[in-house]
Amino acid sequence: MDKICSLPATMSETLVQSDLSSVVMDGVEIGIDQCLSDGILKDIPIINSIASIVKATQSISNYLYLKKIVSFLNGIKDVPKEKREQEIRKIEESKKYRNKVGEQLLFILDHCEDDIKAEYISYWFRAFLNSEIDYSDFIQGASAINKITTEDLKAYIRGSIDLYYDSSVYIGAGLLFMSMDRVRVKNEVVGDWDDDPKLVTYGGELEVNDTYLGDKIKTIFKDIVK
Repeated sequence: MDKICSLPATMSETLVQSDLSSVVMDGVEIGIDQCLSDGILKDIPIINSIASIVKATQSISNYLYLKKIVSFLNGIKDVPKEKREQEIRKIEESKKYRNKVGEQLLFILDHCEDDIKAEYISYWFRAFLNSEIDYSDFIQGASAINKITTEDLKAYIRGSIDLYYDSSVYIGAGLLFMSMDRVRVKNEVVGDWDDDPKLVTYGGELEVNDTYLGDKIKTIFKDIVK
């Protein structure tokens, strides 16, 4: 229990102090094997902590959680430690947010369906660290990414969805919004020129468009999702 309670602080320590260059692998499985056999990744606090929990509990859920965290860290390993510390300290010291960054990330990663989704979250977090989005964008975007499947997310980013038939899942995630074109009424002659004028309505059609958040996600992921 003590180890579980200490994970948020350990995650924060990992983000601001650790050299993540050792998280290099062709697949997450390599990193997991290293973790569980006291390999090179044992020097990364959050991985070492969760690996010890996995060993002690032999729990599949903890093992899968470790996979997601390794996948996430792998996605941000190229961001310099100094940059990570600078951006995270700004959030931690602002007192604007209820949860610390490390705690928030563990919560988000716990809700990822798998390590692939965790990798997408890492790219989104990297965009925050590189000042492409702000922290509020990151929180909202991470929630949106977790609300839809990986395949639906890929289809949205690629623009390969039917905006009208496939829109409900993306509207629910906050990536699309639906609006109605302005209704206009005119008094016009309909038919022969000598007919009496009639009221004719124009507009009122439904439109589906990207939200600000959806547009940001498409921009950040456009070169990642092919």
